[in-house]
Amino acid sequence: MAEHAFVRLSAWYHGLGLHGVRDLADLDGAEGLVHEDDHDPEHYAVTIATGVHTGGVGVATQQLDGPPALVEPGWEAVVDVSVHVGTDGPARVIAPAGLAGEAEPPALSDGRTGWWRLRVHARGRNLRWDGAGPLPGEPLDELFLVQAWKASPSGGRVHATDGDAWERSASAARRAAAATRTGPVSVTGTLRRVGPTAGGPGRRWAQGPRPPRA
Repeated sequence: MAEHAFVRLSAWYHGLGLHGVRDLADLDGAEGLVHEDDHDPEHYAVTIATGVHTGGVGVATQQLDGPPALVEPGWEAVVDVSVHVGTDGPARVIAPAGLAGEAEPPALSDGRTGWWRLRVHARGRNLRWDGAGPLPGEPLDELFLVQAWKASPSGGRVHATDGDAWERSASAARRAAAATRTGPVSVTGTLRRVGPTAGGPGRRWAQGPRPPRA
């Protein structure tokens, strides 16, 4: 994985907000990594789905002149989506329930409204699925990279999914058990919770009602 400056943000109810973003062109093409959210329409209408229920994740952002030539390796889920940035931009990744004093990563857009293309990368969403993120000062093991460039809207494009990561982890567990001849394969508790469902864990983010913000 390339070097990036990750900023700690606090996810809330499996999500990080995209401030200034008012529309998502292709919900089905986002593979569950990016989805619409009407919980806090004053600040954002689109959310990046996290594995942790609540707590710290690492976020890096890049504003680009055009689409990247290659998909950066080392990420478990990568999708391209088109989003509409409104007059309350620029677009930024924000913590819906941010702690006082939390820094924010650089803006994704430069103040121009209209359609932008995002490439959202994720790694480690399976590690603390539906649990709490690491405490302040502890290493961040769930990471996101969001790249943005100005472009006309188009359908979502999936480069990699968390389901691929789950299958790789389960296969590795089976190989390790077979190599040591320890008997029946025992997949980790995290993998058992997530399960090899169709579409991977990206299809299982919590979408139920949320309590009102304070």
